[in-house]
Parts: sequence; structure tokens; C-alpha cells
Amino acid sequence: EKERKKERGVMTLKTMSGTSFSGKRSSVYIRGKGWKQAKHRSPPLVARPKPKLAEMEWEGPSVSNLAGFDCGSYSIPHPQKQEKGGEDAHFYCSGRANSLTMGVADGVSGWSADGVDPALYAQELSHHGEVAAKNSSIFEDDPFNILDYAHSNSLALGSSTFTIANLTSKPADKSSNGKAIAVLKWSNVGDSGVKVFRYGSVVASSPVQEHYFNCPRQLANPKKVKECDTPDVADGDEVQLQRGDVVVLATDGVFDNMYDKEIGGIVVRHSRKSANDMAEKIALKASTNSRNKKYESPFAKEAFDLERSAGDASPYENIVGSFLSNFGVGKEENPYLGGKLDDITCVVAVVKEKKN
Repeated sequence: EKERKKERGVMTLKTMSGTSFSGKRSSVYIRGKGWKQAKHRSPPLVARPKPKLAEMEWEGPSVSNLAGFDCGSYSIPHPQKQEKGGEDAHFYCSGRANSLTMGVADGVSGWSADGVDPALYAQELSHHGEVAAKNSSIFEDDPFNILDYAHSNSLALGSSTFTIANLTSKPADKSSNGKAIAVLKWSNVGDSGVKVFRYGSVVASSPVQEHYFNCPRQLANPKKVKECDTPDVADGDEVQLQRGDVVVLATDGVFDNMYDKEIGGIVVRHSRKSANDMAEKIALKASTNSRNKKYESPFAKEAFDLERSAGDASPYENIVGSFLSNFGVGKEENPYLGGKLDDITCVVAVVKEKKN
């Protein structure tokens, strides 16, 4: 098992240049103001090409009747990252006539403290993931193979969560009374993820991968970051899908600001709309919640739950308690109301009957 350097109870990722990066998200809690972007005194960001997603909000092209799937996306950059288009990246494409592959990557923003643009590595992962997904004859629409290829070809300094999901249509499954008409396979590293909604309720989801609170598992270029997560830590699973099922692939900007019930409600209310419409509604709701200082977001609830349980002496809880105590708040209080400002990316696929 890999050893990780500990510094004040915080895991650090050692770069080849000797710079240590904590691997943490850069959001901090400010009393009375909610979760804010941490301010760093750092050199200017590394120059990079102008991103394709230059607008404040971006709606992806709708892919309808693709292998019996309707797919769309919507992205909203962090308010402080609008000019650069945020630090998330995503793609969706068809490798074969009966399949759809989607991916989301979330660049870990803490790298900006070292003058590294967190978007670069996430964009590389997404780009190479799409290249692999389009070559289905080689990678066989296998999410892990696609994730592994993207990781091995992404060279930028930085780190990112990464989730790949593949949907493949198939003949109706007799064991499910003819209801199963597609299969979902996914592979995930970090706190982005995938959820399957059926009639508004979650029937399958990828687990969150974290080293500790606010520090997700994250891929990086091992030639530049000595101690980092690699594809071998990825979680994966396979799920049978029915007509009308909605697959939501998103970064933590969505899941940290929305409960499953909220997402499911949007899925039900807009079931007759396109996947693009669903993705837009989910992203906009997550954005609204992230700016609501009185909303008990999933992120805020987890922070308080961990703070209340940090009285035990386990190393994990001590790390959490140390992290939260930096806010100067006692365990008896519940100050963590408010959404978490973040980049928001949502990709939605709706399972439909395949049309001849």
C-alpha cells in the first residue's frame, strides 16, 4: 500500500519538482458567508490555449436517438472562473451504432496555489477519453479501458477526478420480463460520479472515493506527481437499464449541492423534455443552491456530521476535526449552512426504445 506523506494531518502529493500539493479542494467556510473559494498568493497561472467553453453557461449539442439514447449536457463555471470556462471537462460520443459513452473530469482546484492551471489535466483526460471512446473496436466500449488509456496519455501537471460511463442497447432481457433494453457500465475515480434514476428514485450509483473529507481520489501524471492515485483504484459496476431510465453523470458541483430527491424531482417533472433540458434544469438548480447561504447542502451536512463525530481519536476523524476546527467553530454549533460554489457539469442520458 502506498505511503503518503503526512503534514499537519493532511495528505500531500509530492511532485517531481519537490512542490507538495495537499490534494484538497480549495473551498473554505467563512462564518456568515458560507463556502467560498480560497484565496492564494501565488504566481500567475500557467498560460494555456483559450478554452472552447468560454461562455458563462454552456449547453452541449443534443444527441437524439443514438442507440436508443437521448443525451445532452450543461455546464456552469464557478463564478470566479467564468473567463476561463471553469476547470471541469466532459464529453459524450458514440463508438458503435448501439452504444453511447460519456465522461466527466473535475480538475482539483488546489493546484492553482502552485501556479498550475487545474483545468489542463482535466481537459487532457476528457480529450483522450473521447478519442478512446470513438475507437470502440480497440477499447470495446469498456469504461475502465477508456479511463486507463486517457490516464496514460495525459501529460499535464495537475490532478483530476474522472468518471466514464458506457450505455449499450441490447435485445430485451427475458429475465427482466422484457424490461431491460440496455446496460450501463461505469468506471470512476474520485467524487464525480454517475446515478441511475427510475421513476425519480435512485436505483444505482457510484460510491464517492475520498482520502478524507474534501480530498477526493484523483488521477495525475505519475511522471510529474510521485505519489498519486492510478486507475487501479477505480470503482466500477454494471447495471441493467429499462426504458425511461435516466443516467446522470456529473461532477461534485452537482452532487455537493443537490440531494438525490431534488434531482429525481427534476427528472420526473421533465420526463417529456429532452436530455439537454434535464441537464440544464439540474445544473441551474445546483447553481442556485450553491449560492443559497441558508440551504443545508449535502456538502454542508457532511461537514457538520463529520465535525460532530470527530470527538473519537481515530486518525481519520482527527483529520476531519482539524480541517473543520480551522473555521473556529465549536462542535455544538451547526454553522455549515449554505451551498458550495463550484464548477457545475451535468451530462444526462435517457434510455428510449431504439428506432429502426
